[in-house]
Amino acid sequence: MSSFAKSSFASAATAGSVGNGDVYSIAANIRNVLFTPYVVTASIQNKLYVIDSISADIQNKLIDPLYVVSVAIRHVVYDLYSVQTDIRNVINHHVYSVKADIGNKLFTPYSISAAIQNRLQNPTMGAIWKAIITLNNVDMTVRQSGLVDVEMEEGAASVASFELLPFSGAIDPYEWIGVPVTIDYLTFNSAGDTLTNHRLFTGIVDEPIYDPATRFTRFECTDGLQEFFEQKSFAQVDAVIGGYHSDVVFGETEDRWEYAQQRLSTQPASFDFDVYGVGRLTNWQSKAVADLSFSAANIIHESLGLKLISRRDVVNTVNIKFGYRFGRKWLREIGGGWHYPRPFYQFLSDQTFLPNRDMVLNALNSGWDIKSISFNKLPPSGQYTNAEGGQTTWKITDELRDYLIFGASFTIAKRWLQDVTEDYTIQVTADASIAKHGVVKADEFYSLDEDVDEEFEQVSEQASVGFSSLGDSVDTGSSFGYTPPEFGGESVGDYDQIIDPISRVDVDNAIKTAIAEARTHILKTHRANAVIIQDLLVPSADTSKTAQVSTGEVAAKGKVKRVHHTLNTSSREALSTIELSLYQPNIAGQADDAVSVPAQINTSPSIQTKGLSLGSHFGGRTTEKYNPDWTGYIGNWTSARTFPSEWYPNEFRVDIPEIEDEARDAQEFTGASVYNTAIPQDILTINA
Repeated sequence: MSSFAKSSFASAATAGSVGNGDVYSIAANIRNVLFTPYVVTASIQNKLYVIDSISADIQNKLIDPLYVVSVAIRHVVYDLYSVQTDIRNVINHHVYSVKADIGNKLFTPYSISAAIQNRLQNPTMGAIWKAIITLNNVDMTVRQSGLVDVEMEEGAASVASFELLPFSGAIDPYEWIGVPVTIDYLTFNSAGDTLTNHRLFTGIVDEPIYDPATRFTRFECTDGLQEFFEQKSFAQVDAVIGGYHSDVVFGETEDRWEYAQQRLSTQPASFDFDVYGVGRLTNWQSKAVADLSFSAANIIHESLGLKLISRRDVVNTVNIKFGYRFGRKWLREIGGGWHYPRPFYQFLSDQTFLPNRDMVLNALNSGWDIKSISFNKLPPSGQYTNAEGGQTTWKITDELRDYLIFGASFTIAKRWLQDVTEDYTIQVTADASIAKHGVVKADEFYSLDEDVDEEFEQVSEQASVGFSSLGDSVDTGSSFGYTPPEFGGESVGDYDQIIDPISRVDVDNAIKTAIAEARTHILKTHRANAVIIQDLLVPSADTSKTAQVSTGEVAAKGKVKRVHHTLNTSSREALSTIELSLYQPNIAGQADDAVSVPAQINTSPSIQTKGLSLGSHFGGRTTEKYNPDWTGYIGNWTSARTFPSEWYPNEFRVDIPEIEDEARDAQEFTGASVYNTAIPQDILTINA
């Protein structure tokens, strides 16, 4: 057992005792060291008594220049049957002002093995410091009193608060709102020379709070992160944040701050300001080499904390249901024609009735547009050779020539819309987490409906057909309402064309946004583990840094999520509370699946439409019975009817085929895809 003190201008008292009772067997080694203090008041006591069998090792050290120290350390090991005890107390490392009161007791155990350590290697005052506060570019440090508080958290505005002594004269707290604020942290040596100078906060006054009782004014300050985005255009926010955005996923918003948060939710990163008010986008993944390191030597005693997420807080599977609905535009153009079945010279010798223009137009008036039509006119009045080779005088008025037809050619067009829905099932997973926790899922539903042009299906009126002459024998015309095929159509069969939305930018972007948000959500839930430590003020700590913690109990490395500086000008304590965010589970061999927009799942229809076939049927000289399914011109010979033939009705009929169900009915296509998300590997080891 040994006890000694060495000092200059020091007052020290150390004591050690063994025995003072029935001691049968003991091995004890007690050491007390006071080394190179300037002025020290210390009282250290160690007692071991009423021991049957004990091995004890008790050490106390006060080392490395101390300026003013008051320490009281007491140990009592009492009434032990069998015990092995190891107690150490260390106060060390450039102490300016320390007051410590440490007590350890082991009382009435039967059999015990204990190791107790107390450290103040970095006590509350590691060096002389000062908080420099400027308010509207005026140094207010001499007026500051009490606590200076600065807090920063990833993705949020940094805030600060401090209190100033009374001002003289009239006070208008509102004059301070919005004025610039800076807080700097300076350290000095014993000679008053500046050792370090660090900025802790740059911002503006958000709210001044005046207390009429104390006449103190408290200033609540912010770095103005939200206002930074609110003053930008959407394009400027895009340039700053990046990521994805879709109104389909998030809904429409005019709020730039909300818009920025939506874009951030599609990437594993946070945007905030540094201590000088400069924005930066920081990835959540920790760096390979830590910026800050903390060990048991500088973590304040009993400040180490650990928060682990529960299984219910984890999401490792996001099921996305995405529906895309649009109107497929169909355009069908069918051509047909009718021509008198005999040449004109035969018609001169043996005539039949003829159709007229109205009969043809009425037959075509069935919900279709007339793309083009031409009528062959009868020859004008004159001398013509008949079928017998003789000359025949043919007389016809201009009006009748414009009314009767000797032939017709036409193309009709029909436009309609078909509902098409593409249903995508997209699963975003974290397979490593599923293997550890089982499936913990979230479900998301999105849909995009393209606007439908209801006028697309409208048909022009028959009366809107306009005609022009093509020489003396042919008149041509078309519907004024006919619209040519749109650009980008796809031919289907011989007569049809389909037009889906030309651009899929919106749907592709929406799917990419949904997948990116799901991945970010999975990653966010897996980094909710936290290690919290407290140290003497660490001015270089901020939310862009990676920190490493190494103690006997915990080894961890992760990105800094939160930093809270407290500077107490009354107690002269300057501390930093630092929280690390850690990804788990830490499983090797994970890989991200490359994300791409799922392939378009709908297919082009396979339809073969028949064209129009028109004939001629004349009654009065045939035994063929009238058939209501005939198409073309149905008429009669102008001469007397021969028995047993019958007269047919005088009509012109066009049988336009119905639209097939496959082209008319709503169509639905489905597709599925799966994308794995790799959980980054952070360090978190817990030793019991």
